[in-house]
Amino acid sequence: MVHLWQHHFGKPSRGGYHNREWAEKMHSVGLAPSSTGEPGGKKTWQRVTHYIAQGGPFRTVFAKLEKEGFDALYVELWDDAKKQAARRKKAASKTCYTCPSCGLNAWAKPNVRLMCAECVLDLEPPPPDEDADDKEEPEGDMAIGQEIDGLAVA
Repeated sequence: MVHLWQHHFGKPSRGGYHNREWAEKMHSVGLAPSSTGEPGGKKTWQRVTHYIAQGGPFRTVFAKLEKEGFDALYVELWDDAKKQAARRKKAASKTCYTCPSCGLNAWAKPNVRLMCAECVLDLEPPPPDEDADDKEEPEGDMAIGQEIDGLAVA
């Protein structure tokens, strides 16, 4: 419903991205956005789900409906967040490598060596437990094959 609200009354981001406006509206109706489906997950990103906030409007209204005999049909598609994260990681076809000095991001297939020409440092892959798609691919960063000051990014 929040997606529909944003489509008609807000400013949706590119397809599939959950922006701050969406996250704020989710909070206002009592649903807490989270990339993990639990407290502590990212509130905005490509893949964001939610959990029902304690004491929020959604929980309050649902409790009233339940007292009146309303029965919600709810099906959990994932039995736990770890399986969902493992599936996302397996499906990732590219990895974000980051310069430890200047923060430059470059996207490439997993297990490659990239170097920041500006800092002359190897770009670092994400930690093993971090999802490959946890970083947005920003505009303006280096791409494979791009040439900067006579140095090709490989």
